[in-house]
Amino acid sequence: MAGSALAQRNPGCPQETAKHCVGLALDAMGGRERLEQLKSVRLQIIGHTLLMEQSYR
Repeated sequence: MAGSALAQRNPGCPQETAKHCVGLALDAMGGRERLEQLKSVRLQIIGHTLLMEQSYR
């Protein structure tokens, strides 16, 4: 498979398979066992709706 095609499928790990990339991400977050111990997750987000002809104030 061409390098650019692999990079498009796995943008964070262009030289790795998707499964290996997920394994690297799990390790970076403390390992699978630590993440499995999570009981809840809180997200704080901000949303924006941009409409055509809308002025920025």
